[in-house]
Amino acid sequence: MHSNIAPTRIASLAAMLASIVAITAHAQGGNPAGVAPMTPERAPGVPALHTTNASDRLFVQQAAIGGLSEVENARIASKQATAPEIRAFAERMAADHGKANGDLASLADADRIALPSALDPDHRVAADDLRKRRGTDFDRTYLGQQIAAHQTTLHLLEWQLSAGQDDALKDFAKKNIPVVLDHLSAAITLQQQLAMQAPIEPRTASTER
Repeated sequence: MHSNIAPTRIASLAAMLASIVAITAHAQGGNPAGVAPMTPERAPGVPALHTTNASDRLFVQQAAIGGLSEVENARIASKQATAPEIRAFAERMAADHGKANGDLASLADADRIALPSALDPDHRVAADDLRKRRGTDFDRTYLGQQIAAHQTTLHLLEWQLSAGQDDALKDFAKKNIPVVLDHLSAAITLQQQLAMQAPIEPRTASTER
């Protein structure tokens, strides 16, 4: 089971990283296509500070909801996870995403973008489902959610670098990509360790040849 998971996850992570590096390099060279029409400029082709486009505003909303979900699920996992390594991971998620949430809130305030104060229905359902699980089923579900969530967040950060206009928000995305990649790698490692620890069902007389 472990040997089937690792190559797929590692290959996916490597491909995602290569894509993000390419997008980051492109974004550092300027992104005139992401500038909204009639945008005030502080220099030719350079938007004025705190001047956002539709992509910036959507990014802030989605990143904020994802951050709220991360902290909420981490609080659940810090209490219900069975493995101490997973509880430690959850505590790290609460700390790191809590800091990122605070940084994003400051940027949103400067750009006059209202932030959501509660989880959206989809994330609320996922959190409620997590609360109902116990034992290794909880550990497995939480790690699966974490891998999916961090993959989504990486794509969101990549999209902001490509489509965003506000320099501060793009800097936020570039700054957080390595952190989210590290989180994703840690979650994959924990998932692999959990798979290796899964009990092997004993062979019965009817299955032996």
